[in-house]
Amino acid sequence: MPTYPGGPPDGDDNDGPDFGSNRPRHGSDYRNFGGNGRRLDHNTVSYAGGLVNTWDNLPVARSAAPYRIRREKTGQFNPDEVDTSGTGMITDGKNITFTDIYAFKLRVKSLIEEPATHDEAAAQIASFFQTLLGGSAPLWWTSELTVEDRFGLRKGGLGLMMKALIKQYGPDIAHSTAEYNKGKLRVEDVDEDPNAVTRWIQHKIRYAKSAGILNPDNSNWLGVLTQVWARFDLAIKRVIPPPDEADSLADSALPTTQIKSTQITQINSNSQLK
Repeated sequence: MPTYPGGPPDGDDNDGPDFGSNRPRHGSDYRNFGGNGRRLDHNTVSYAGGLVNTWDNLPVARSAAPYRIRREKTGQFNPDEVDTSGTGMITDGKNITFTDIYAFKLRVKSLIEEPATHDEAAAQIASFFQTLLGGSAPLWWTSELTVEDRFGLRKGGLGLMMKALIKQYGPDIAHSTAEYNKGKLRVEDVDEDPNAVTRWIQHKIRYAKSAGILNPDNSNWLGVLTQVWARFDLAIKRVIPPPDEADSLADSALPTTQIKSTQITQINSNSQLK
């Protein structure tokens, strides 16, 4: 039985429902990031009226480690690009543009996950954070945020910078719920892309998390994934088994399998039996 390519994309439970439909947009009040004489604590800060923890408490200080992250390796977040594939990212050669804020977050987290280089990698990404923003995002950073806002975010480190970006551009609950419930994974989708199952499940799980359908502690992950699996074409269900409660969340959290060409042939053959 293949590892089921589902589950929440990461273990951070504080970036979904917390950033729902009441997030600030234009004219957002970010004064609590350090302006107006308020003290900015590194571990817990007052953000738009509520307390949030910084993302993994990432430090700002640069280390002397000979480790470098190229900007192009990180990719760019552009909320205005049109993503026709629905995967949350657009690839053009070596260039990657993320239209989905949670897909961008996953990319950033993947670059800082090595313990030996974690601090240095986080500090480097924070240092060129503004250059990773495209479309309307740079205008938000330079114009909607004040100098004090940006100072507070930089002082808080990469984690707080990402929290602010997610709060600004994360989908609201109504939109996330609609995206989670929309569509069906078709045989034609799998025929065109061997990674279609993985991409589709990740897309649904991101919206389930931001809509609050997936509990903050991931306790209902099996039910959520079962609902996602239920929207597969019958031919795909005959090849990809449903999630099993015997699997741990850790086993289901990362996409570890592709649908191979032989399985695509089998799916197409099964589709004739519907």
